[in-house]
Amino acid sequence: MINSTVPVLITNATPEIACHPIDDIFNLQCPRYQTEVDGNDYTDAINLAITDATANGGGVILFPGNEIVEVTKNIIMENNITFRASHSMATIKKGIDDNGDYLGGQLIVMSPHVQSSVDPEPRENITFENIVFDGDSSVNGISGNSLTHKNINIMNCIFQNASTPGTNCLLYTSDAAD
Repeated sequence: MINSTVPVLITNATPEIACHPIDDIFNLQCPRYQTEVDGNDYTDAINLAITDATANGGGVILFPGNEIVEVTKNIIMENNITFRASHSMATIKKGIDDNGDYLGGQLIVMSPHVQSSVDPEPRENITFENIVFDGDSSVNGISGNSLTHKNINIMNCIFQNASTPGTNCLLYTSDAAD
């Protein structure tokens, strides 16, 4: 029996997506980022969210849960960034651009490889949470070209279909001199 003095709201409506920055959250489902999405290719949207978060001193890039988000070139991480699915798991998968190409060897790059004797800039305070990394058998998940990264957290993530035979390449690292 429903108490008649308490109003009851029954609705099947989908909750609204918060699109203004709340607690340093940058939601890829918001119009600012959705205008950068081309089909399932979120490359430009993710890069814009990283730029916005970096200008803010860091933040959470919120991925749509239960969706496949394709990238068509390496995503370069910056300091103080968290990739998190909004609910359930989100899949970051290798996609192809309009020319049928993928520009890069990894899905996520911690720091760009410098073709010199100078070490790449180390990254710190980066978290990946509730993300499936799918390399489509041709790229690896996360690449770190410096062994001096600090406070890198990988929580509740799955790595599958990496290009390195016999592994799913959780975190690939190499020296700058290689």
